Amino acid sequence: MNQNRKPINLGFCMPPIIGRDIFNIAELAESQREFHLAFGQALGQWALIEERLSYWFEAATRMPYKMARAMFFSPRTFSARTDILEAALRHNFVFCHCSLEFIKAATTKAGKLSSFRNRLAHGEQSFDARKDSPTFKQTILISGKDIPETAADNAVTVAQLNEATACFREVARLLMDVFEFVSGQRTPDTPVECLRLLNELPDQVGVRKP
Repeated sequence: MNQNRKPINLGFCMPPIIGRDIFNIAELAESQREFHLAFGQALGQWALIEERLSYWFEAATRMPYKMARAMFFSPRTFSARTDILEAALRHNFVFCHCSLEFIKAATTKAGKLSSFRNRLAHGEQSFDARKDSPTFKQTILISGKDIPETAADNAVTVAQLNEATACFREVARLLMDVFEFVSGQRTPDTPVECLRLLNELPDQVGVRKP
């Protein structure tokens, strides 16, 4: 063995490999790049949802910006954050009826979508090296509760991450559009139209197609 040989720098940490079929290291590197891009975009769009809900909390409570932001983000879980927003909305006299209907529906929608966000936060990325698998040569996100081979059958794929990104982005956009409306700014859609668009979005993302 050549003691002077330097290890190859792949530019990333090697993820766990599921299966033993042959793949090229370049395929692994490209799979990692594609996965990390999609993963980051999904989490980034989710962060926008939480940020824009904090604007609504500030407006509902009429607190100073720094105080409202500190209070909204002080709970560690998303459900606790939406709980304090919903509590503020129950005693709110700031928003018109249609805007109040929208933010209540948007909070409920975000709560349902948060289950997928939680899968992203607590999953384990792996590379699928099983030739008979539909995700062969893909980086996927599996649950740590099951053994990898079993968990891979319900893994989060890049396609599902892209679907989530699109959904999260639209929820964040609608939240901002209606917030600007209640702030007195001109917006392309009314709260009623935004509510219709919101209701057209799925309650769940990342569901594996049969």
